[in-house]
Amino acid sequence: LTLALGFLAIIVISWQISILPIIAKIIINLICSVGIIATVIDYIRRWVSAADARSWLLLIENGELKAAGVGITLFRGFGQNVVTMPSTIHKVLFRADQVTSEMQGVIVQGFVMWQIYREGDGPFR
Repeated sequence: LTLALGFLAIIVISWQISILPIIAKIIINLICSVGIIATVIDYIRRWVSAADARSWLLLIENGELKAAGVGITLFRGFGQNVVTMPSTIHKVLFRADQVTSEMQGVIVQGFVMWQIYREGDGPFR
């Protein structure tokens, strides 16, 4: 019985020694595969541009507007640039104080509301 257990222990140890390089190769291949997948995902992220639901996204190539929209996702190619800007209505308050030549004070105040023109190439203008 002791001889059989010793023989079985030798077989198990030799099996583990012979299987360890295979397991190590599998683990190394998995790590390399994950690294390659991460590299591909990072490469795709660089070329995919997305705007949130409240922002314009403009795709420009050679100074010409190729695509524009609010909340869109685009794949940009080599040599294309992407610009994002808010699509909300903007309100600017202003006030000017001036003294005339007759020494009278004049105050002008007001506000300007503006939004990006949505039709045609309006966002590019």
